[in-house]
Amino acid sequence: MRAVFRFAVRRPELLGMLREVTRLGDAAAIDLGGRLRPLLDRAASFLADEMDAGTIRRADTRLILLFVYSAVLGVATDIGAQRALEIPSGVASLARLRRELFAFVRAGLAPSPSLAALRSGEIA
Repeated sequence: MRAVFRFAVRRPELLGMLREVTRLGDAAAIDLGGRLRPLLDRAASFLADEMDAGTIRRADTRLILLFVYSAVLGVATDIGAQRALEIPSGVASLARLRRELFAFVRAGLAPSPSLAALRSGEIA
């Protein structure tokens, strides 16, 4: 996610182009998906390993990738939505958006306390 935000600061037009390519229809999406397949497979494998280690909650890795992709790309490239919500533009604002998005994603991926821990009183 950090790399995408760094890229957004340096070349926002390219992220916007990526967003538009995904809207061109099935042929473009399939081609893009095929080209990104090794990266997506590595990311899904990483998430599965982290789930097995208990550092993130169990979920469908492909859905997590979709949700994070959508959130990051939207926050990093949708200047119109930022303006409509009166979010200031600029590097400082983008840094704040990044911090808030990271916190949001972390909270969403945090492992749930186990039922046993809740019942034993370990977690109030």
